[in-house]
Amino acid sequence: MQLIKDVLIKIIDYSLPGQGPIDEHGGLTTFDCNKSNLEVYDYMKNVSKTLFGSNLLMDFIAQKGFGGLSDFTDFFYMYPGAAKLIDTRVIGAIYQYLGAGAKIDFAGLAAFNMDEKAGELINYSGLFHHDSVGSRLKLFFPLNPEGNRDYPTAYISGTHKLKWKTYINPVNSNGSRIPDELLKLYSDVSKNEKVVPFGTSYLFDTNGIHSGCYRPSSQPRLVVQMEFSNRKSLLVRGKVGPSQFNLHSTAYEHFSELKLLRRSNIKRQSDDNYLHIGRSNRRNILNLSDVLKESE
Repeated sequence: MQLIKDVLIKIIDYSLPGQGPIDEHGGLTTFDCNKSNLEVYDYMKNVSKTLFGSNLLMDFIAQKGFGGLSDFTDFFYMYPGAAKLIDTRVIGAIYQYLGAGAKIDFAGLAAFNMDEKAGELINYSGLFHHDSVGSRLKLFFPLNPEGNRDYPTAYISGTHKLKWKTYINPVNSNGSRIPDELLKLYSDVSKNEKVVPFGTSYLFDTNGIHSGCYRPSSQPRLVVQMEFSNRKSLLVRGKVGPSQFNLHSTAYEHFSELKLLRRSNIKRQSDDNYLHIGRSNRRNILNLSDVLKESE
């Protein structure tokens, strides 16, 4: 069954345009909203200040082990203005690479505990890997005031073009996920760490070899995360694809105008709350609103 999925992913990805800044920059490109959209920049700055100023949220994140992840699926309900991180430049890059049929699979807040006192690393995304799905785009917007200076994403430029024999890449007995001989074909990977200041998002093809850099810090790593794939890929992406998350009506309207939503995956909960239906078993359904309400 896996072999059939792998073949289908190859066929689908072969049909994608694969053009634009993603391809031009080796699989990863950046967007600076500080220079292009001051309104969005100020909005996200206030979001950052609110979240890092919540003692209960910080305490909640600290309950995880070092590198542990808390995934908040109602972030775009709490802070719908974050949807405007997807502006004409970003949507243009997405469509140029995945085609006009690209849709959003997930939108939320990822929070990583980076306090080394919390115990051993429990997140395998700190090892070089691909995302086991072929060409799919992720957008990260670091909410830390220093951007992702302390927690950069390492991306090996040009590896978005790799054709994998299989899209499964579990942790091996030697603690790696990518063969050493493959990594040696590329330049010093430390030079490919993408460091961006606050106000900058980066978009990359998860088919390329990448890893999160889990460096000890007293401050957690907070990242707004969105995932996009071509609609043709819906049935063959394994454990990824459309996931469950909530949208405020204004975020829903913005994504609708950009034609990023699969209508069949949307369920109206109330006048201002829309549920994006999808897999929930790959993520814990955590509500940021519950934690923040306790801190009021």
